[in-house]
Amino acid sequence: MAGIHQAAYGLYTKATTWLLPMGLQDLLLRTGKRMTGTRFVFLACFPKSGSTLLSESLNGLPGWRRLNSIPPDLTREQEPIREYVIRDWAAMGQNVVFKNHVSHSDHLIGLLAHFRMHRVFLVRNLADVCCSLSDHFDNEATDWPFLTLSGSQLNEIDRSGRRADFIVDLAIPWFVNCYASWMRFVSNGGECQVVRYEDLISDPAALVGRVIRAAGLSHSGDEINSAISRAENLPNRSRLNVGVSGRGRDFLMANPHVGESIRRYVSYYPDVDFSPVFE
Repeated sequence: MAGIHQAAYGLYTKATTWLLPMGLQDLLLRTGKRMTGTRFVFLACFPKSGSTLLSESLNGLPGWRRLNSIPPDLTREQEPIREYVIRDWAAMGQNVVFKNHVSHSDHLIGLLAHFRMHRVFLVRNLADVCCSLSDHFDNEATDWPFLTLSGSQLNEIDRSGRRADFIVDLAIPWFVNCYASWMRFVSNGGECQVVRYEDLISDPAALVGRVIRAAGLSHSGDEINSAISRAENLPNRSRLNVGVSGRGRDFLMANPHVGESIRRYVSYYPDVDFSPVFE
C-alpha cells in the first residue's frame, strides 16, 4: 500500500510542478491562507498519546482538513517535508491540521514559522506509554521510526521475558528526549501549546476548544461535540487509543526496574520539569 501511495504522490507532484513551479505553489498557499484567514495547526505528539482522536476531531470541524506532511512509511522519522506541505496549496481556504511524532529542531521551527503554523505538543504519562506500546506490538505492528523490531525478534524477547526491558531501554529514551527538546524550546521563550493525553480523555471537548482558541479560531460547542463524536466512531476506532489513564502504575509495580530506568533517564535533565509525564 505504501508503494502505491508513493507512486501516486510521485505522479501528482510531477503534474503539479509541471503546471506550477514549487515556489509559486508555496506563494499561493501562504498568501491564500492569509487572505482567507484560515490557519495551520501542527500537532507534534508522543506516539500512543491520543493524537489520532485530537487530530481527527479537528479534522471533523467545519472548514477543517487533516493533511499529511510525510511519506507513507512507518519506519521514517516524521520530520515534515516542505514539498509535502505545499502540495495541497488548493486547500488554502481551509484550516489544516498536521500530526507528526517528532522532536523539536531548529529546522522544524523554521518550517512552521514559514507557514505560520500554530504549534501543539501532545504528551502522555511515560508509564502508560509503556503499556500502550506493548499493546500496539500485539494488536497492530512493530514498525516505529524510533526503534527496530520484527515479529520474530519480539517473539524471542517474549520467550526470555524481556519485553518490559526492551520497551524501557530502547523505546522510552526517544520519548524522554522528545519531551526534553520541546520543553527546552518552551523554556527559552518558544511558542508552543503543551497539552496532555490525560486531559484529552477526561474532557475532550474542553481540550479541543483550548486548541482551537489558541490557534485564533472559534467553533460552537455543538460543532466541537459533533466532531469528537464522529472521530470516536471512525472505522479505525481501535487506533484512537482512548484508553484508561493510570495503567502504568500497575505496570511499574510489576516491573519496578522500569520506573528506576525512567527516573535515571529524566535525571540527566535537571532543568526540565518531567512531572506532566512522570511522577
